[in-house]
Amino acid sequence: MTTKSERIGIYLTRLGEYIRRFGLSGITLALEHQVKYVLARSGAPRITSIPGVGEIYLRPCSSDLATFREIFVNRDYDLDAHGILDIIRRRHDEIHASGRTPLILDAGANVGLATRQFKQFFAEADVIAVEPGAESLSVAQLNVAGLTSVDLRRAAIWKDNTIVTLNDAPDQSTRNVRIGAEAHAGGESVEAVTMDTLLGERKDDLFLVKIDIEGAETSIFGDTDTPCDWLRARPAIIIEGHDGTQNEYGSLAGLLRHESYREGRINGAGPALILIPRELLSGQ
Repeated sequence: MTTKSERIGIYLTRLGEYIRRFGLSGITLALEHQVKYVLARSGAPRITSIPGVGEIYLRPCSSDLATFREIFVNRDYDLDAHGILDIIRRRHDEIHASGRTPLILDAGANVGLATRQFKQFFAEADVIAVEPGAESLSVAQLNVAGLTSVDLRRAAIWKDNTIVTLNDAPDQSTRNVRIGAEAHAGGESVEAVTMDTLLGERKDDLFLVKIDIEGAETSIFGDTDTPCDWLRARPAIIIEGHDGTQNEYGSLAGLLRHESYREGRINGAGPALILIPRELLSGQ
């Protein structure tokens, strides 16, 4: 339980972040968000208008505001702010020049804010946005409405095509995954699909992947030195590891086992990492 002085300190820190990002208009926006999403009771998603972004929906008393701050205030997924937009755009343009449509995968789309960010940079790219939580998916549908070429799917990413059960934390910030005999013992059951099933014949179109799948990272990269088939196009990857969620440690070991990513460029991005494979850097 935080004290009153600690809560004030947190708010003043957030206020400074908003001002640095949005200028003086950040004062009004920070106050609006405090009232709408922190002090308000939980309830239906509420709309807010963000400079340079447009209208988005966030749920009060949830982790949505923290996700918003990561993406649009602290710019954790802002490829331009990380100095890598031109590198990734080159790969996007190569795919487009070959006559194919470049593809982004947002694995663990939550309420769709990362997809909104990516479409600002790559308006012509297709996006497959995958989110297993029904409530988060409904908010994501509001946040991607009006965007072209966004395929929003309800599913979990896993090592097998199966059924998993999800148990959310009270603020939807974390999620526990159960399979097999436990898969229907309470919680929210949802279809789980492999990356190969999800991407099908479009693996070579993939140039950017965001992965935030609550501890399932170890299930999608394989456990040998043979590169995963879905990684054959060597996309840039934004990934948040979850050591201690589904596994004690090593959530990113499978990805870093691949030489292309281990010897590429790695940027810190808040709680996530951005990995640019060696092949993309060689074109600089």
